[in-house]
Amino acid sequence: MLLEFFVNIERTDPNMFTLTNILYCFKISKRIPKYQIKKEESLYKFSESVSIALHGLVLLEKSDERLNVKEIALKISSFTNTVAKVFQILAKHELVESVRGSKGGFLITKKGMDSSFFDVIEIIDGISNSGNCPVNKVVCPFEKCFLNKEFFRINKELKDYFKKMKIKQV
Repeated sequence: MLLEFFVNIERTDPNMFTLTNILYCFKISKRIPKYQIKKEESLYKFSESVSIALHGLVLLEKSDERLNVKEIALKISSFTNTVAKVFQILAKHELVESVRGSKGGFLITKKGMDSSFFDVIEIIDGISNSGNCPVNKVVCPFEKCFLNKEFFRINKELKDYFKKMKIKQV
């Protein structure tokens, strides 16, 4: 029955579960919190790397001790290698401090706590592309863009919201 559940999910979203993920879930199922995230349609989606960075930073901010890559990956349900790469970028930008060794791990820095969601998005995914065509066209077939007025207003509101939202406020 549980395997049928995973197979049905894989049919609806092939990127969500692979056989490796299913086996991993069976292995650690006793350690995963028992709650479901309500799925709603969204026009804006974070990249996987941004999601890892934001979740990881908030996790570190709420933690009283260092967390290593494996602990972070387990708590945010991501792959260890991907978390390690994202946290290398965060360490390079001094949002986290990396401590090596058997008792090592990551600590969030003051700069990391004071960072906005927008700062993290820019660090991970690069400069936002808000001044260009909303559908990334180089040449518009119309004399005047029929999307831009509302799109740019909504985009600006979202950008302003992410600039106000600080890691330490979550």
